[in-house]
Amino acid sequence: MKSLLGVDEPHPAQIVNEHGSSPFVLICEHASNRIPENLESLGISEQDRNRHIAWDIGAEGVARLLSRLLDAPLALQRYSRLAYDCNRPPDSPGAMPEMSETTPIPGNKGLSAADKMARVEAIYWPFHERLARMLDARACEGRATSLVTIHSFTKLYKGKERAVELGILFD
Repeated sequence: MKSLLGVDEPHPAQIVNEHGSSPFVLICEHASNRIPENLESLGISEQDRNRHIAWDIGAEGVARLLSRLLDAPLALQRYSRLAYDCNRPPDSPGAMPEMSETTPIPGNKGLSAADKMARVEAIYWPFHERLARMLDARACEGRATSLVTIHSFTKLYKGKERAVELGILFD
């Protein structure tokens, strides 16, 4: 099977400050709105690729700042959540959504099992395997580790205003 990613396209995981001293390991799964060239922009406009439906706007900047301030390792996922949402397992309908908020994603409509597997193999597994190697190395060194994921959200979601400005989820 031909790889989904072209030879000039980056690995899905970018690790920043891998050997930082902090017990925190930061993860930003929605850092980018990049769509692999072979997916032909998923049939959405540049305007839509720049909206929150494609990535967590501002999350990468916040994650990089926290990484520096805390001396914490950071794993950035370099492809749009519309190509593959690494926050979702392969069997989740949200992993390759046909609709994001109220916007149809034509390039995700009616994906075959082979199309889905190509994305899992090109984006999901490489990202999670790279993160697992970093966490395993920390475990072998006997280092305490707490994972913290960084996300952003919009004030308006599916046409409804959200009542909160900040959310913290745990477990």
